[in-house]
Amino acid sequence: MIRWDHVPAASFVALHTIGLPVEYGRRLAALCGLPVWEAWLRAGRVGLEGSDRVVVLLAPDGDGELEESWTAPQVAWIEPGNLGDDAVRSLIDRALAKSLFVSLTSATANQVFLANRLMARLAQHRQIAKSRREDVELAVHEAISNALIHGNLQIEGFMGMNVTDLDAFSASFVDRLADERLAGRRVEVSFELDDRGVTVEVLDEGGGYLASDHPKQGARGRGLQLIAAAAEKVAILDGGRRIRTWFEL
Repeated sequence: MIRWDHVPAASFVALHTIGLPVEYGRRLAALCGLPVWEAWLRAGRVGLEGSDRVVVLLAPDGDGELEESWTAPQVAWIEPGNLGDDAVRSLIDRALAKSLFVSLTSATANQVFLANRLMARLAQHRQIAKSRREDVELAVHEAISNALIHGNLQIEGFMGMNVTDLDAFSASFVDRLADERLAGRRVEVSFELDDRGVTVEVLDEGGGYLASDHPKQGARGRGLQLIAAAAEKVAILDGGRRIRTWFEL
């Protein structure tokens, strides 16, 4: 079995578009020096060495078609949104250095169970005990939720759990997600495997709140406490806009 951490970045082989114009996919593929996925399929080249890796570019409403694309050899999922070609190419370059990579707008990230899908994809290449997988998935889910809700949508947490608080939170969430500027902010998630575990980074485009590069420090609030409990290392970076965690697997 091919280990991602032993696969060179050059093994990325193709670009696949879902819900986007064919011409767009061809233009980006040419810009990045990658073949188009469909052409690679026709050539019968997928899976020959077990290390083929495909970048998926998807439209905002492309998640329905994306269901089957959360399996090998797909390893990166990018929503171009309103980004120009150079910005999308930069995201693809970032993806080339990671084992798994996702960059979606807040609106789309809200509709996709990212933690579950990424952990299922990870489990295809690394055997993980069920209880450990559940712990890591919960921690990753909390990090993504924090990035989306508190980071990009700028909704403050609440201490109470009464109906009034929950109703106010829900109303604020709906209102913020209806704001195109906030809904268009991006959530980025990357997984990077090593011999003993996986480094997970989650980035948002919010205003941030604090900075700490010391493991287990800077964790405040229920979500961050859950993350700190599950991860061996936690770093809160970029003023709170990035969380880097390492989980032993």
